[in-house]
Amino acid sequence: MDLTGTWAAGSQGLYFLRQLGNELWWAGLSVESPLGSQDFQWGLTWANVFTGQINDTTVNGDWADVPRGRIRQSGTLDLEVADADLIRRRAETGGFGATEWRRTDLPARPLIRTRFDQVQRNDGGSMHDHLKMYKDNVVVFGTVVDGLGASCPPDGVSRRYANFMCNEDRDFDDGTFDGDLVFHIVIDRADLDAQPGFWTNEWFNDPAHIRRKLDHDNTDQDSDEENPALELRNLIHPEVIMYGRPAGKRPNEDPSCTGAVPPLLPGWMETGANSVLWNGYPIDGRVNIYPTGPAPVRVFDQAPPPGTRVRITGFLALDCHGRLGDCNEDNVNRNNVELHPVYAVDVLRDPRIVPTDLTGVWACSDVGTYYIRQLGSTVRWFGMSRDRGQNFSNVFHGTLDGVQLSGTWADVPLGAIRNNGTLTLAAPAGASSVELTRSAQSGGFGGHTWTKIADGPGPIIPPG
Repeated sequence: MDLTGTWAAGSQGLYFLRQLGNELWWAGLSVESPLGSQDFQWGLTWANVFTGQINDTTVNGDWADVPRGRIRQSGTLDLEVADADLIRRRAETGGFGATEWRRTDLPARPLIRTRFDQVQRNDGGSMHDHLKMYKDNVVVFGTVVDGLGASCPPDGVSRRYANFMCNEDRDFDDGTFDGDLVFHIVIDRADLDAQPGFWTNEWFNDPAHIRRKLDHDNTDQDSDEENPALELRNLIHPEVIMYGRPAGKRPNEDPSCTGAVPPLLPGWMETGANSVLWNGYPIDGRVNIYPTGPAPVRVFDQAPPPGTRVRITGFLALDCHGRLGDCNEDNVNRNNVELHPVYAVDVLRDPRIVPTDLTGVWACSDVGTYYIRQLGSTVRWFGMSRDRGQNFSNVFHGTLDGVQLSGTWADVPLGAIRNNGTLTLAAPAGASSVELTRSAQSGGFGGHTWTKIADGPGPIIPPG
């Protein structure tokens, strides 16, 4: 029998198994709703990888948590294959939690256009009414050029959904507060242009609209008279929404205005798997607003000042300001290019700090994110494409020998691609490397360079 497929360990998590001959690979991700059906993100509490050998009806191998989640354990597993649809744990070391796996089929998840059509804003329209859709799961590197702002009442005022959507406490007023956290970044255009297929694949509308606006030098056009510092090439405006729910203020949608429906898009007041991630950690409403001070808006009571290097993941759109608004597609002096909504903000690691091992979060030239765990000379990772692993997800198991990292890898069926092979990477500073370069591969591995962006998930923002 072939064990390749999706398996559920009760309500604890989803496991994506790949059998290659007598080898078994998997990536396991925690979920918060049944089969993760109502979770925008998977693997935030724990994420683990496993490689083992199949011998008749038993499987023996090693597992390790990777820094997609917050748990850091590792050990061995002894498994019994009861039948084609059931695996049981016989023994474990390291504190592994699951005891039984059953083969399962995942429910269909809403398409992004459906999410945009159904998520309601507090001005009475949908996300799609407000924004012109261009490209999903966009990943950009850039530099913050202004402070974090917030379009919501300050601390001490109710931020409940009923107040946000229906003004129950009369603190949110239509047209005054939309709940968004906002800032501007100048993106690394060369990095964006180098992303495979960025300007040719998966566009909802003409990418030339976006390209022309990013290309335009409007420093002499008075395009932003209130803030001349924002008259820049390659300027993008990320917006982190407060709630991403389909419930609205009309009685037929949500009579009690409770928002008691699962979110469809991540928001900073949503929780856990449906919250926007800040350095890999759900914001969960932890936004402070102060009336005075150098950083009036802070996430986890800290804020990235101008000059901070960040990586932003989200949906690329033009802001049309309402269903009847002008999207200004051909007006290059109107820079309304946004990442809206934002899915994740990563404040890049302080380059002055020398890491002690390779463990951490890495960005790759294939626009994927790689969660690497080093234990002694053994290195494992879980890699996922920019669309949360739907295109590709892979597991690697190798050895760091001096300045060379070599091992084997396999795609797992969270993603659509099914390849496997060997990899050799150059690690110029050994375990302290912050750059990795592919020197050899087999099986069609796409990435060729990796850059360490964080040591792991957490709310703490490094200085500067």
